Amino acid sequence: MARQSFDEKLARLKRLELENPSPDGLLELRQALAGSSSLLAAKGARIAAKWGLRDLKPEIAAAFHRYLQNPVKTDPGCHAKLAAVETLNALDCPDADVLLRGIRHIQLEPSFGPPVDTAELLRAACAFGLYRLGHPELLCEMVTLLMDSKTAPRRAAVRVLTDLGREVSEMLLRMKALQGDTEPEILGDCLSGLLAISPARSLKFAEQFLEAEDPQVADEAALAIGNSRLKEAFGILRDFRERNVLPSIKRTLLLPIALTRSNDAFAMLLEVLRSEHRDNAIAAIEALAVYGINPDSREQIRIAASSRDDRLIREAFEKRIVQGLR
Repeated sequence: MARQSFDEKLARLKRLELENPSPDGLLELRQALAGSSSLLAAKGARIAAKWGLRDLKPEIAAAFHRYLQNPVKTDPGCHAKLAAVETLNALDCPDADVLLRGIRHIQLEPSFGPPVDTAELLRAACAFGLYRLGHPELLCEMVTLLMDSKTAPRRAAVRVLTDLGREVSEMLLRMKALQGDTEPEILGDCLSGLLAISPARSLKFAEQFLEAEDPQVADEAALAIGNSRLKEAFGILRDFRERNVLPSIKRTLLLPIALTRSNDAFAMLLEVLRSEHRDNAIAAIEALAVYGINPDSREQIRIAASSRDDRLIREAFEKRIVQGLR
């Protein structure tokens, strides 16, 4: 029999993915996992996850460890190692040794500029695996990931700490929020996590970030407060908007206000739509879209938009509220 090329093997695995599990298919997956191609091994692992083949855990773990050897050459892009970890997680059979080695793995690969770390998604996936495993070193590893140079591991650590929901998680998220981050979204994740873990204690803490010099940080704080849906959230955001004179801030606060989903927020946004400057009115329509699925609310928004003798406002209503539901 002629030896199959890489393309032929990959095409066969893609066809196999569409089939039902079979003894022949299982043999092909084992061959892919044991082979020298990291891309074929990754594909084989993902098919194993789709088929729910928990019996392949030893082969998947072995592939992970094999591709840790000379990884830049054997597994560029970390495809096989990432697929192995995600598959073990999906099959609910995470391997502590795999996860600990993976969460500490940094893979610097050549690029046109400085070397690029291609293992960031691997470290993030290992964080979720350790959490699901309830590993005793979880918190230590999360502290390390909070300081990771890449975004995905930092976000994973924040999410894990939020889901963990302990007081120590709250303290770590507070420290991270106070330290700041190059990615404002991560600060927003921290504040959302804090408001989920300890709402009463965290609302005042989150409120201070509304005054941040960086407008993106202030936006993330407002979104976190709005998404918390705490009964005090609307009043905090409304009062902060009333204190501000900058039109840009007045506009960006409308969506967080809408996210509180309170009746007072809905009434306020309708008033903005009816009476404030066109730019604010259009921003209010964007924010009111979160209420648009309700027919009664949608009709009130339509009436408010129609009360303005402004074609652009009416067009915004049609595009965002009416067409947005289709």
